[in-house]
Amino acid sequence: MKREFEKFLGQKILEYQSNLKRKNNGIIPKLNSDLILGFYAYSLNHFIETLEDIPNKYQEIFAD
Repeated sequence: MKREFEKFLGQKILEYQSNLKRKNNGIIPKLNSDLILGFYAYSLNHFIETLEDIPNKYQEIFAD
């Protein structure tokens, strides 16, 4: 089950990055890039089992 959630998170991050590139002529704005890097750092230091375990400041990445 945990592996499936990790795949889900990875897919959502890729979708977020793709949408940003599409909207910004192939470039991810620095603010959004910093958001993604911040989430990666957070995920390395915290145990994430559900979307509720992710702080609000990173929820933009996983919004549908």
